[in-house]
Amino acid sequence: MKTIVRNKYAREYEIEEKYICGIALAGSEVKSIRQGKVSIDEAVVNFVSGRPFILNMHISPYQNSPFNPEPTRPRALLMTKREIERIYGLTTRRGYKIIPLSVMIKDNKLVKIEIGVGKRKKIEDRRRDIIEKEERRKLREIKKF
Repeated sequence: MKTIVRNKYAREYEIEEKYICGIALAGSEVKSIRQGKVSIDEAVVNFVSGRPFILNMHISPYQNSPFNPEPTRPRALLMTKREIERIYGLTTRRGYKIIPLSVMIKDNKLVKIEIGVGKRKKIEDRRRDIIEKEERRKLREIKKF
């Protein structure tokens, strides 16, 4: 699978479970995604009448297409019934949220989206992650010399 875009704000969440699912798109949207004109930084997954939809996922209009849907329209996620029930059960708990992690293309044909279910990290955890990252960077610099 080829990763097109990653959600840079996903690191603020402690992801417990990950799922890869399909997404209902129009033909011109697939062409735009292949060109990398997609953003999931502000996107969130919500349930509408029992079905998961991704909201605020921005796909820029394809230049050579007369038919271009609205860039931030809600798009249905394609998952099995068991996965939907599992995710819905997790999100009804306090503090859990479904976050899109990345958009990928499988076998140069199908567009897939990786979603994660988790809680938002506390400030102390985020600070600890930054300190660990700086320590790893220092160790790499020491190994270079």
